[in-house]
Amino acid sequence: MNFCSFSHCPALPGSGSESDEILVAVPNTLASEAIDIFHLPSQTRQHTVKLGSKNGMVMALALSHQGSTLTLAAGYENGLALVAQLGVHGNWTVKYQAQPHSQPILSLAISSRKDFFLTSSADAIIAKHPLPLSPPPLPNHHPVHPKLPAPSPSGEADPSKSSSPPPSRPPQLQQDGIQE
Repeated sequence: MNFCSFSHCPALPGSGSESDEILVAVPNTLASEAIDIFHLPSQTRQHTVKLGSKNGMVMALALSHQGSTLTLAAGYENGLALVAQLGVHGNWTVKYQAQPHSQPILSLAISSRKDFFLTSSADAIIAKHPLPLSPPPLPNHHPVHPKLPAPSPSGEADPSKSSSPPPSRPPQLQQDGIQE
């Protein structure tokens, strides 16, 4: 059983809080090292992200858009933090990974500017990690989430096109996996 909380973001990049559609990332119910991403309100699973089986269960995660690229930051039971991004062909690629923690990652948060994320662990370390920037969109390219319905001319989606105890010492700060 996994206690990891969920993360969510707008279904389409740049749609902000006006959108009624969101993507929700949760640990997979059968493979605790995998992550499922669901679309709401349709309740359909859009992706099952498997980034390795040697890291233990997913402990913390964050889902966001880096420009037009769907980005997933995850913290694992073995202390590994990683970032994966969704490619244009629907494949997930690890863009960053570091293991600054010797114990499970307990929390993870992306900065408001989306240029880094922080992880904390039962080992009393707070680590700062970079968030890879996605390449700029091509001219005249309108990004569409690979597995979400394409918008109709009216702007609405066309459903026919779907597819341990706390440490007693103060935390230490590490940046990019290097202790300061």
